[in-house]
Amino acid sequence: MKLRHRETGQETQLGGALLVGRLPECDLKLEDGSISRRHAQISSKNGAIFVADLDSSNGIQHNGRRVKECQLRPGDLLTIGAIAFSVVGEESDSEASPTPSPSELSSSDHARERMRAEARASRRSSGLGDLGQLSSGIQLLVGALSLLLLWGIIQLLRFLI
Repeated sequence: MKLRHRETGQETQLGGALLVGRLPECDLKLEDGSISRRHAQISSKNGAIFVADLDSSNGIQHNGRRVKECQLRPGDLLTIGAIAFSVVGEESDSEASPTPSPSELSSSDHARERMRAEARASRRSSGLGDLGQLSSGIQLLVGALSLLLLWGIIQLLRFLI
């Protein structure tokens, strides 16, 4: 099986273990603000391919549902952060699935097309983003600095009023 990037068409062969994220040492490096440094792990178990979220900020979605871990099958839509991928089987690598007209879609197809459109929309993480992946000591430091900054702003406002 392969992952096919929905916007660029770039394909990544699945098999073995793949680390997905923004870090240079990741096997599948994705340059996007919605992707955590170490976002997900794709692995093969007993001939099946599984994807697992590594406590990322924006998570992973399997066919429109946010999941912690799931099995991938051809035809699935996998969204990592805000980047959408199609899971394609070996036999359908050269086929491009045409988008059906709205009159040809069932209600479940409408839902799937809506999820695909949402996945294509550009969403970026904001704020501290990857704070959950930092050590607890750094998280406490960031929290303390945030409280100190808030206290400073309050004191400045009291002085000005």
